[in-house]
Amino acid sequence: LASVETATVAITLWADGVVSSTSSLSITETDTSSPYFTGALQLCSGCGSSTGTLSLPPLARNRTVCTAYTDASQLVNVCNATCDDVGHCTTACTTTTRQAFSCLTVSMRGVVTIASWSGSAAILRVTVDDFDRDTNSSVETVWATAAYSSSSVSLALVETGGSTGVFTGQVAQQRASGSCPSGSLCVGVGSSAQVSVAYSDPRPPATITATRTVVCDGVLTLPTSFIPGNNIVVTVTDCDLDSDSSSQQSTTVTFTAPGTSGGSTQSESVTLWETSVGGGLAAAFTGLIATSTNMSMATNGDGILWVQASAASGSTVTMSYTDVLPSSSASSVQRTASTRACTSPVLSAWQTINGVTLVAVFDSSGPGLYVQLQSGAANQDWTQADKTVVQARGGTGGDLENLQLVETGADTGIFTGRVGVDRSDVAIVGDGEISPIPLGSSLTLNYTGCPGTAMVMFTASSVDRGSFAGMPAVPAALGDGTTLKITVVDWDLNTDSAHTETYSGLVEVDLSGPDPDVETLSLVEAGISSSVFTGVLSVSRDSPAGAHDSTLQVEGCTGYTSCNITVTYTDAIFGALVWAAPVARQGILSMSSTNGAAAGAGWFLAGEPLRLSAVVGDAGVTPQVRLTGAGGTTLLVQLVATAAGSGIYNATVATFASGRYRSVAAVAAAAAGGQASLEVGNAQQVVATYVDPFPVATPSTASLYARFPGALSIVPDPLLRGQLASGVTVTIFVPDANVNASAIDSLVVAETWYYRAGSNSSGNVITNTVAVNGSNVSLTWAACASTAGLGLGGNVSALTLFENDVNSGVFTGTLLPNAAGWGTAAAAANTVTGMEVCYSEGGAAAAWVAPRLQRWVAEDAVGPTVGPVRGGDAVLFTVRDIDLDKFWGEAEAIQVTVMSSRMLEGSETITLREATLSSLAIPNLAGVFTGAIRTISSDEVGPAGDGLLHLSAGDLVTAFYNEATDRLGASKLRNGSGLASAAGGRANLTVSRLLLWENAPLCVTVADSDLAGFLPPTPTTTPAPINASSNSSANATTNATANATRSTNATNATTVPATTAVASAPYLPPAAAAVMLTRAGHSPVLVNLTWGAVAGQFQGCVATSTGALPPGAVGLDFAQAGQVITVSYADNDAFGPATALVVVSSKGTLAVSPPVIGYSRPLRVIVTDADLNRNRSRRESTTVAVTTSWTGSDAKLTLALFESGVDSSDFTGVLGTVLAGTPSPRDCGLDAAVSGGGCLTPLAVGPAVHVREGDLITITYRDVAVGTAAVEPANDETFVVRVGVRGQVSATACASAANFWSAAQCGSVLYGGTPLQLGVTDADLDWGPAPANGTARTVTVRVTTSKDEEEETVTLAETAAGSGSFTGLLDTCMGPLFCAPVLNVSADACRACRPEVEGLSNDGIMTVRPGDELTVHYADAWPPEERVATVLVSRVGQMQLVPSNLAAPGDPIQVTITDADLSRLPGGAAGSSFSYVVATSLYGQAGGGGAGARKQPASGRGCGAAGGRAG
Repeated sequence: LASVETATVAITLWADGVVSSTSSLSITETDTSSPYFTGALQLCSGCGSSTGTLSLPPLARNRTVCTAYTDASQLVNVCNATCDDVGHCTTACTTTTRQAFSCLTVSMRGVVTIASWSGSAAILRVTVDDFDRDTNSSVETVWATAAYSSSSVSLALVETGGSTGVFTGQVAQQRASGSCPSGSLCVGVGSSAQVSVAYSDPRPPATITATRTVVCDGVLTLPTSFIPGNNIVVTVTDCDLDSDSSSQQSTTVTFTAPGTSGGSTQSESVTLWETSVGGGLAAAFTGLIATSTNMSMATNGDGILWVQASAASGSTVTMSYTDVLPSSSASSVQRTASTRACTSPVLSAWQTINGVTLVAVFDSSGPGLYVQLQSGAANQDWTQADKTVVQARGGTGGDLENLQLVETGADTGIFTGRVGVDRSDVAIVGDGEISPIPLGSSLTLNYTGCPGTAMVMFTASSVDRGSFAGMPAVPAALGDGTTLKITVVDWDLNTDSAHTETYSGLVEVDLSGPDPDVETLSLVEAGISSSVFTGVLSVSRDSPAGAHDSTLQVEGCTGYTSCNITVTYTDAIFGALVWAAPVARQGILSMSSTNGAAAGAGWFLAGEPLRLSAVVGDAGVTPQVRLTGAGGTTLLVQLVATAAGSGIYNATVATFASGRYRSVAAVAAAAAGGQASLEVGNAQQVVATYVDPFPVATPSTASLYARFPGALSIVPDPLLRGQLASGVTVTIFVPDANVNASAIDSLVVAETWYYRAGSNSSGNVITNTVAVNGSNVSLTWAACASTAGLGLGGNVSALTLFENDVNSGVFTGTLLPNAAGWGTAAAAANTVTGMEVCYSEGGAAAAWVAPRLQRWVAEDAVGPTVGPVRGGDAVLFTVRDIDLDKFWGEAEAIQVTVMSSRMLEGSETITLREATLSSLAIPNLAGVFTGAIRTISSDEVGPAGDGLLHLSAGDLVTAFYNEATDRLGASKLRNGSGLASAAGGRANLTVSRLLLWENAPLCVTVADSDLAGFLPPTPTTTPAPINASSNSSANATTNATANATRSTNATNATTVPATTAVASAPYLPPAAAAVMLTRAGHSPVLVNLTWGAVAGQFQGCVATSTGALPPGAVGLDFAQAGQVITVSYADNDAFGPATALVVVSSKGTLAVSPPVIGYSRPLRVIVTDADLNRNRSRRESTTVAVTTSWTGSDAKLTLALFESGVDSSDFTGVLGTVLAGTPSPRDCGLDAAVSGGGCLTPLAVGPAVHVREGDLITITYRDVAVGTAAVEPANDETFVVRVGVRGQVSATACASAANFWSAAQCGSVLYGGTPLQLGVTDADLDWGPAPANGTARTVTVRVTTSKDEEEETVTLAETAAGSGSFTGLLDTCMGPLFCAPVLNVSADACRACRPEVEGLSNDGIMTVRPGDELTVHYADAWPPEERVATVLVSRVGQMQLVPSNLAAPGDPIQVTITDADLSRLPGGAAGSSFSYVVATSLYGQAGGGGAGARKQPASGRGCGAAGGRAG
């Protein structure tokens, strides 16, 4: 306190927001005992900063000086928290000094600026820049004084913006002469005349002055262009030229222009005179220079400039003026300006079509015309691209368009644009298109260039672009004898409106291929002034091509050969018009067989398979071949492509003759594949025909002759046991075996005897009685030995037959049963049951077997057996006559006569057919013949031969069979009878759908108990599919009825399938039922049904199509919506036919959106059903049924849908939803509040339902069909919509790896560096179809932080399908030491984690700090709302003691703990308790305990008290 002390303050200068310089200042105590210290700081501009001195930047506008003083005696504590690896945090405090700060703004010295003058000095413009004067955000004003000599004026300067600190203003000036008007400044002009402006700056206090000499920069004015031969008028404005205000002043300018030779220049000087005496500060001087297009005037000094008028951009004339007193220079300045000669503009337009450019004509149906203008007058600005306007008019509607053209570049003088044209559109002014502009009308473009010059015009006429019409379909189907018609439409050819016209040589037809051809056509107008011209060429496929012979030869266009036709019409304006297409190629058909034709012969053996092959080059053709066989029988064969796109189609057809010569394997395979075999006759020509649809049903044929194998016979026939000992004669006629015409030939056949099983212990060895060419020669012929091993005994041997006579071809041999084992041949004959002989003309390797005979030893016939007999049922008859089973592989037939005991009932003769094709293989079916006759339960009688018996209970039915040969060789009449019982039951017919959707199969089931006793055979091959035969001939109905008569209820002509029955089961014939499908306007279709799983039940399906069926397919074609199909079954009992009606219906579809909805939101319902569109000229309606799971009064309603258009078939409606508990619109109506009731204005307009969260709304559309009221519940379309439920989102943090918290403490406090568990529960997310790829459903949430803008998007996966619960994890990090990711986060991400900076968004890891709050966002779609959950990052709590020290003994110590984490842990509600520990330093005294209570659940604060005592 005894001396004067000093201290130091730090100085910092901020200039325009940044630190500019720093310094320091020593301050001194004012006296020895004063607390005040003072010092002075020297401010300087541009000097160096040192102690006590601070350098100010001169250009900065906003400058602030700040001082900082550090008080070492005032100590403060600064505390920082430090956390270890497991989250334990400690607070470390350090002591530091207190600082005091003070800042001042450094004033700115104002800057005054006077603007220079150009041409005129009539206005004085002043600017003041003084940032200090901007004291607020409003626009402010300052003042300055302008003076010249004795004249002065006050000038108000207004701020340019609210906070700019820049002020501007202006005042009028005039020449000083006499008294000066108020508010103006009177000044002189010239180098000695100066005007000054003074501004008083309050901070720092000073008067700022600026001066400027009153001189002007001269301004030159002249037009941008001029007309050659006219004068160019120019003006110079320069205030300092008016040196004498009492007289007219003048000045001189120079004009230059290009000379007559390259590089030469013309020059003329012209005097400009002041426009008025005493022009003063706005003095203007004007004059002119004459121009001429006469080259002789190109003489300097004559006052005339020669200019070129034909130059592309015209001659350029430049004016020069010497400015003696410029404002910016002490010396004179040369100023120049230029103008150009305005040349005649050039206007053109053109149109480009298919590479042809049209100039004087255009196609009004094509694209618009490009317009180009070359004009110097329009080139106003030589520094940039200009725009100009060209006028377009034309057509018949008076259309007028102003077209804007744009210069192609700066100073090019070329402008381009486009005008549209349309032949038929209406005229709309301003649309940039001239319309309508029909053929023959014109388009005119107008442009006026330089002022005073004539208008330039461009005109073009509308022409027609020729076109083809009605050209052939692709590929061009050019059949033999047809014509090729070419039609050209071209209005330009119609030059004579009074006559039809003809043109030659305009059309050329070119054919490319193996035989090219070229023809030229003449075009003849179709009618007077029609503009349609046609030409015709004949087409031939029979002769070679000849050019220009008026016939197009296409005979080379066959098979897979490539042929193309090109038609070229030469349009006089547009050039060649080309139409090209491939030519349909005639298919090439070939036919071959295994043996004959394969070797090049034109024949095949009956029984061989035929191979058909067609080469068809045209796409989209599936060839069918028609084969003609014995008796004119035909077979339609579908050929199959060998490979996709190969063009080669093949098929194999099995053949047979007279039922005896056939390839069993081939016929069976054909039958199994649903394909019939072809019956052929000996020496008959089999013709295959393929009718190629392209070109024009052109046929291709192939043929082979059929030949029979040898005719085989066995004598005696039948075999009588008593005659066997004398031997059996085998004879065969084989012309091909007659090799030597002059000698006896021989051949070998295979023969086998069959004996009663077990009667010969020696193995049934057989020996040939004729020992020629080696006896007992064994043949390994699989086809004849196929019966070996079936328990019947027998081996195969060879028998050699010798020709009866030279060149006869008839071969004979004798065969006896083997006597070995029996002692004698007669004894052996007693054990024989039958024999078999076969011969292969094609050899052992042949795939077919022919001929083959079998003979049984004659036995007595058994039967006929009759029954059961019941009116309305088919009656089965069975006869067994083994010796009639003669031919292997053929189902033979016998006849029986059936009579009834009813008086006058006519007798019937019916055919019984053999039960199997190969009886030798199944002895118990050998010679078994079955057949049936239809009956009617009736008291009437019928005529003989009608195929029916009328029966009632008690009638006796008797069958008579005339056996030709019994076991003794005698004939005998056998009979059997059956008594009729009660009539059968009614048949039941059902269909799959009463309303049948288009293109859906129609399935029929018939249950007829009358047929239950008939069982189907068990086939050894796969049965053919159900078939339907379509009768498309004129006698379709008659044929169909006949088919039904044959096929229904086991008819009297039932055909046994070509399959082998199980040996142990007695054979019963098939009892297949058939139904007839009839439609108005269509041929009936017969559908054969097959046996069902239940006895007496029959089933079948038939395809339907809205269009034509595929080739070879059968069913109902063109079965379109509204058709009624009658299905009938001819039940033969007294009840009559069973019928059902089926209506074809268009399948309706139902669409509802959205599938999940919020209450008070509408649903859009759409039904699409062509059946509902009954009237195509008006909008119609339909309804859907609406039900909800809410049981209120409106749980069910009918919603009306209305057609979106008169012919749309789409019906729409809107269904409202109202939150349950609010009034229903249907109860309240649309009125406002009802007095006294609680009915408010409805929340939905129109139909609505009450809903709650989670309710289901079911919408059902009952599909209907045109023309019927029938319904089909199976066709109903339903859609279920869910009312959305509120989703929930959760964010959970659990214990760290160090188990800092227990598992029970999982809550909303996150330990930094551990993962955050995220969850969403929302049942709406499980509504709708599952993901197509079978993956689990997912949902995304966003996680944000209170720290900064970092954001993470996390995908949650469903915990289990249908659970609606989704979970996922998000890793967090709090620095490299607090980062232990469990997901796929790289170690680099942990190392890069810095809590003090913002982390990278969407990188899978969230950067956190202690105390941060993380928020999880889930966008719930229904109800639409964002759901959130928060979690707090744990931070160190704080504890406060009161008193903080010097506690008096006995006083309580108040403890306050502040820890936000506590309130987020489980049990963190207000009033809950926590514990703490108190310890003392008194030796031997134990520490005490305390308890606290939470104040508020979210405050994180709690308090308590502990007692104390002395010590």
